[in-house]
Amino acid sequence: MKILFDTNIILDVLLLRKPFVKDALALLAFVEKGLLKGFISSTAVTTIYYLARKKYSAAKVRNLLQDLFLLFDVVESSKDDFQQAFDWGFKDFEDAVVYQNARRADCQGIVMRNLKDFSAAKLPVYSPEHLVKKLYLTYQKED
Repeated sequence: MKILFDTNIILDVLLLRKPFVKDALALLAFVEKGLLKGFISSTAVTTIYYLARKKYSAAKVRNLLQDLFLLFDVVESSKDDFQQAFDWGFKDFEDAVVYQNARRADCQGIVMRNLKDFSAAKLPVYSPEHLVKKLYLTYQKED
């Protein structure tokens, strides 16, 4: 299953944000095991760097991002993506860009915490808790 991860899910792990870190770590474990194909938007990378840099040294953040690049594919945002994002009917432009990136990467869904902001989405949008439960049930059946 191909899933685009919202910026906050990655930050939950890197910044150890409670109570969200537990489910976010579980999702990263699914990616690491190859049971989930993870994507992040290129627009998220600079935000992740900026916010993680408030807690960690530049060298530490660079290493964290390098590790992320091993786990996740980065979906680059083009001019066409930004133009398409205006047409999706989202209140928040950044959310519309994330949604457009997920569509262009042929993702089967997006994982994020602010589900109400994605009411216009035609792709499934999962909370971390819901996706973790779904994946556990899926892979539990296969064992």
